[in-house]
Amino acid sequence: MSEGSSKLYIYATGVEKEIIKKCLKDSIAVSGYFYDKVEMVKEKICEEVYYSIDEAPDVVGENDYAAVCSDFGEVVLKNKGVPRNHIIDISRSTDRLSKDFHLFFDESEQSKYYGWVEANRSADSSDKKDELNSWHDECIIKFLRGFQNKFYILYDGSHQTDYPYVEKSLEDLGNFLGTIKVDMENDQTIDSKSPEYEWLLYEDLTDTYICLLCNRNRIRKIEGHLLDLGIEKKKFMMLDDVFYHAASKPFCEYDIHLGTVHRREKIPGFVSFGNEEEATEKTFRIVTLGGSTSDPTYGNIKSWSEVVYDTLKGRGLDVILYGGGVSAFTADHEWMKLIRDGLHLNPDLVISYGGFNNSTTLTFSKQHPSCRNAQLDFLESILTCEDEAVRSRWIAPFDSISKGVEYKGTLVEHWLECEKIMHSVCSGFGIDFVGFLQPFNRTFAAEYGSVPLNAEVFGFYDELKEMNWEKEWLIDFSDIFSGRDDMEMFYDVCHQYERSNRVIAKKMMPYILKSMERKGKL
Repeated sequence: MSEGSSKLYIYATGVEKEIIKKCLKDSIAVSGYFYDKVEMVKEKICEEVYYSIDEAPDVVGENDYAAVCSDFGEVVLKNKGVPRNHIIDISRSTDRLSKDFHLFFDESEQSKYYGWVEANRSADSSDKKDELNSWHDECIIKFLRGFQNKFYILYDGSHQTDYPYVEKSLEDLGNFLGTIKVDMENDQTIDSKSPEYEWLLYEDLTDTYICLLCNRNRIRKIEGHLLDLGIEKKKFMMLDDVFYHAASKPFCEYDIHLGTVHRREKIPGFVSFGNEEEATEKTFRIVTLGGSTSDPTYGNIKSWSEVVYDTLKGRGLDVILYGGGVSAFTADHEWMKLIRDGLHLNPDLVISYGGFNNSTTLTFSKQHPSCRNAQLDFLESILTCEDEAVRSRWIAPFDSISKGVEYKGTLVEHWLECEKIMHSVCSGFGIDFVGFLQPFNRTFAAEYGSVPLNAEVFGFYDELKEMNWEKEWLIDFSDIFSGRDDMEMFYDVCHQYERSNRVIAKKMMPYILKSMERKGKL
């Protein structure tokens, strides 16, 4: 098949399909990890074919690609034999675009969209619940009715629909073994030893699969519980609810200096563990920094920072921990936040855990790594604003944006410089500092990642492997999960399960205890 006859199959429905079609038609950039792959396909295709999941063809040509908006779509295509490297997950893009759909549709179309959502996903009264037959449920039912192996359905009991319609529609199947209900509203009290799960230890799951019907972030926590039980990840089928991804605490505050958005907390940009009012001179204070993999509010999963706090408190130690990790932070954000905010929390120890966000120019340019693309877009919108009232608020008129002196070094050199800045600042204030280079999911990156992203990330980590950069205060954790299956430690290219965060916290503990001893607070 020639390149000119390649096709892009898009598996979506409703407003998501319309948004994708408009993006392709108007050449609107699609953001996310798979941006370049979508752009590549856009350049190749001469014909666009759009399908709903239930209309999916059994074969995608060897030169064709399939774009999906959910894990569920990916499961369907894999079961149809579509190669992994021909499946483009653009759910990140459609999530963002769905929130901003007013940019693409007029008022009447917006009303139509809201009506469609209301009709397909709401179940406000109990008499509607048993009749809930949204597009997504119908697709799941159709898929599972054609599934050959035995399976359980595990769903979030705190979800507003409880999926009774799906269960009722499958009860005549001989290979449907029943449902497992987990109340994720009280997920802090649930682990792999809870009654909801424990009985699975005594089941023969040789030819049995577990279908997870929960929102995406809650799925990650449930996956971790099942992995703790020794159930292989390939036995999970993630048929998540397309419209309920937001288990993370919502972003709501724009940081005027750092150019990022964080969640609203009592201390801006920090989640506190411990009671400052009960602190004494012996209280050991820790500030943790990093990106989303260190963010205590991200993904409904207990972060390594919280695990560290729980471990120390469990040993009877007097400690307060300020979790300052924020989604999308690079090491640049870390040292700026440390100087502006962290020092005022009077820490005894500062921990930096990151590296991955510095390994790729996904959110910044190599020439100006301290300037986020999103921040520049924000300032550009002010610069080009036609509203005189907005422009007149500035002290003086300006006609361009300065990003500072152009950086000449490599991504690796820049990350090392940022860590050195944090170490130097802490040393000057009598604070202990330790930085850790985080691991990433090499298997996921190789199979799902885009080519330019892979080149940058693998190049970054491979360059560090060739260097003698480790110090007493800068530690390589990139192989911390060595000997374990990457796909069972991460749920995407860099974000870890809670079980993985427990491993990280355990490995950090000697460095933390050494600092406590040096400070006389052990």
